[in-house]
Amino acid sequence: MSKLNRNDISIGQDAWIEFVELDDQHRSAVELDAILKPIEPFLSLLETECVAACCGIDAYALWPEDIAVAKKQSGISDLSRAIGTVREQIVGTDGASFVSHRMNNFFHRKTLLQLVDHIAKCVRDIENKGEQ
Repeated sequence: MSKLNRNDISIGQDAWIEFVELDDQHRSAVELDAILKPIEPFLSLLETECVAACCGIDAYALWPEDIAVAKKQSGISDLSRAIGTVREQIVGTDGASFVSHRMNNFFHRKTLLQLVDHIAKCVRDIENKGEQ
């Protein structure tokens, strides 16, 4: 990891989601855990690099091949729709920042939506290839 990407979220070989700093937005962060509930088993399967309690978002393997494995093992029948529901709920809030105690992370709205969109795209690509 280069110094340029030190806090960014790795989503592939030389691919990153910029981690936008929150400044003083921590106190007004929207609780995210209830929103993430529909995809919780899937998220747990992505937590392979460490444990979230230790490393926050860095505990999650978010490369397309990791997402494919987690999708296959998750048992969620319509993961695309579940991810879409999560995105709709995030968009439907007024918050500029979010906190997930389960993921041990604060997110800027922009970073969180890019992460959800990345995961959704990977899942759609898998489904379009006819893989489950």
